[in-house]
Amino acid sequence: MEMNPKVRNLKYYPIKSCAGIEVQEARIEMAGLAVRNYKDHEFAVVDAQPDTEGVHLFVSQRGKRHKGDKPIPQMALIRPEPDDDGIRLTYASSSIDLPYDKNTGREFTVRVFDDVCHGAVDQGDETAKWLSDVIGFNVRLVKAVGSFNRMSRQNYMLNDNPLRFQDGYPIHWFPIESVNELSEKAGEAVQWQRFRPQIVAEGMSPQYEHQVRTGYLGDVSFIDPKPCERCTIPLVDQETGKVSKKEPNHTLATYKQWKNIYGDNSVIFGENMLPCREGTIRVGDTIGIVEMRNPPLAYGERAA
Repeated sequence: MEMNPKVRNLKYYPIKSCAGIEVQEARIEMAGLAVRNYKDHEFAVVDAQPDTEGVHLFVSQRGKRHKGDKPIPQMALIRPEPDDDGIRLTYASSSIDLPYDKNTGREFTVRVFDDVCHGAVDQGDETAKWLSDVIGFNVRLVKAVGSFNRMSRQNYMLNDNPLRFQDGYPIHWFPIESVNELSEKAGEAVQWQRFRPQIVAEGMSPQYEHQVRTGYLGDVSFIDPKPCERCTIPLVDQETGKVSKKEPNHTLATYKQWKNIYGDNSVIFGENMLPCREGTIRVGDTIGIVEMRNPPLAYGERAA
């Protein structure tokens, strides 16, 4: 196909694993998207009970991050609704305001996957009680601010990109054509929202994102260090909270297996992105491709 890639959708997620907010314009910082007073993945829900080392584990739609945890799909239905003063969180008929300026106070040490992060600022008892009632056990809400310090993954590419509560990189992106291809293979419509990207492109061939090494969005240059390895969250319908038993992960595993640097076969979808400078990005901005991945990414059929 003749390619004329552009930005199709922009979305940021103030609280890790909760619903996001789709926007027409955002600022790209080295640590990811920012919109007005809020930043992408600036907040996270953590278990109120620390482990034996005094560290609070992050909580997501997958559970508390212990083996055997039950999923918490209702987190997808905690929706941030922006207004002139900030953001209000809603769940069913209940709501609470999410302040942007609570940047000091009690500090927690938080574990996000392998990263132990000091200095996450607790957002208070009222917010904690509201979230605990929704989620079903005692949690706290913390903010990546002040002395909080975390860096993007360094194992595929050395970089100086700070990180908030994203999984490992500031931005996740893919073209809508890759979603359409997946839908066709799965025999059912797959919503792009299931993959929780910050940027959705259009005007590319399916899977073309895996060929891209460097490029630019508007006037912001970027580099792709690695594909995004998929967890179970795409099984959750992000609009209803309903959990699928198979799709889209089952179909992805039939044609998007990738061997990572540790020799493990992983299912992938989309690419991780490291911004190389800061600037503003808008829906409709041109996506320029500067350099292709060399050697090309090797992936294919399900491993025997």
